[in-house]
Amino acid sequence: MKKIFYIIIFVGISLNINAQQTPRDSINQSIISLLKWHKVNHLHDSSPKHYTLIKELAVSKKLKKRVVNKVGVERYLDFLRSSNFFSETYLNNLRGYFYEIDKILKTSPPVSVGSIVKIDGLDLDFILQTFEPEQILVHIDEGKLEEVLIIENKAIAKFNISQTYTKMLFTLTREKGNWLIDYIGCYQ
Repeated sequence: MKKIFYIIIFVGISLNINAQQTPRDSINQSIISLLKWHKVNHLHDSSPKHYTLIKELAVSKKLKKRVVNKVGVERYLDFLRSSNFFSETYLNNLRGYFYEIDKILKTSPPVSVGSIVKIDGLDLDFILQTFEPEQILVHIDEGKLEEVLIIENKAIAKFNISQTYTKMLFTLTREKGNWLIDYIGCYQ
């Protein structure tokens, strides 16, 4: 009987500790979990380079045009959505980012069929908005949540990785008890 009593007390204390997690703690956990998820997926088959974001259209036998593959973009956004880290606001903004690149591509002149042309905006890590995501992803555990401002179900958080002089800014929205990422950027 004593054993059952102690088990009930232990479970009650454990549940109470989890229930006392502050919004700041939840936001910190969301940011770190996202970065760890991205680290795993950035280095494996689910990174954007494995989605067909660009397609080529033949203009003639010698010329081609490149455009954004909207089906590939939606598949990539569905993959991000399935992570449960990103809000629809984030996903819509990223979709808009790709569509802006598409507008530029559509007004660009055709290129030779055999040529390889760099497309501005597609040569960086979309999630972290950097050319060197490894500098952030290798040092996730050293990052610290500096400041958090919470108003109702919205939050702005500063996350600093001092070893790499990286100062990240996140905006988040709480939906169904989870903090989802609306925006990732940098601050000075």
